Amino acid sequence: MTKEIKNEQANEREELHAEEIEEIEEIDDIVIEDLAEEKTFGGKSKKDADKLKACEAEKQEYLDGWQRARAELANLTKVHAEEKLLFTRLGKQQIVEEMIPMLDNFQAAFANKESWEQFLKRGVSVLNISIDNH
Repeated sequence: MTKEIKNEQANEREELHAEEIEEIEEIDDIVIEDLAEEKTFGGKSKKDADKLKACEAEKQEYLDGWQRARAELANLTKVHAEEKLLFTRLGKQQIVEEMIPMLDNFQAAFANKESWEQFLKRGVSVLNISIDNH
């Protein structure tokens, strides 16, 4: 009987050992599944790290676009100020160019004092016509 008891105990041990090995393998499987999440050093999952990287990339894209738009606005503001100055100068130049013939006529009317009345009437008439034409 002792042999039978010993055989039974050996069989039980083998069965227990086989069950323990299966449990250990299951535990290993569980650990392997946990490792599949790939925990990072901060305790966050790899998914969270990937989301964070995606958000940082999106943030950088928005920041770059905002900086580009800001630089374009500064350039356009400068160009607008230069064009405004140019148009102001051109406007003044055009006014002066239009006034030169009228001033010449006015000076011609007062230049000859001997026939001042005749030239004054004619000069004022020419001035009036010049003003009407512009």
